[in-house]
Amino acid sequence: MTKGSRIGFERYLGLIHSLAIYRLNPIRRIQSYRHYRAFINPGDLCFDIGAHVGDRVATFLSLGAKVVAVEPLPDLVRFLNRLYHHNNRVTLVEAAIGAAVGARSMLVSDLTPSMSTIAHGWARDIATQRRFSKVSWNTKINVETLTLDGLIRDYGPPKFCKIDVEGSEAEALAGLT
Repeated sequence: MTKGSRIGFERYLGLIHSLAIYRLNPIRRIQSYRHYRAFINPGDLCFDIGAHVGDRVATFLSLGAKVVAVEPLPDLVRFLNRLYHHNNRVTLVEAAIGAAVGARSMLVSDLTPSMSTIAHGWARDIATQRRFSKVSWNTKINVETLTLDGLIRDYGPPKFCKIDVEGSEAEALAGLT
């Protein structure tokens, strides 16, 4: 695990890769805006579960929403904090979302951080697929887990909730009663 705000070379490459795919593609940004404007209005509260590099946060903000962005990877939380620390419509939560409050072991892929997961069985299963055969989960960290019920209690009910948590979507929904 990296210390402080320093980031290792592989993680740096992974961040650059994610930024190129998710934030720097203008066509993707336009498509995202057009898609989400059907669901989100100014003043709406949105949850971005699995915020990654904040591309949906940016889209939700452009639509006038308030955003609770949940991300378990410390390096990405630091990155998101640098982007949004000045924005009072964004709340960052460093945690994974699961069926219960606690702690979980997260498999981290430094070169493809979007594939990091608390769903170890899912990682084993997709590693056998040709498309994901080069993904390496080379680090394991412990992360805090919260529930959707807890987020709603703390921030209010969202108008829209995006969940992208690499194989643990059902577990995330199990934390919602």
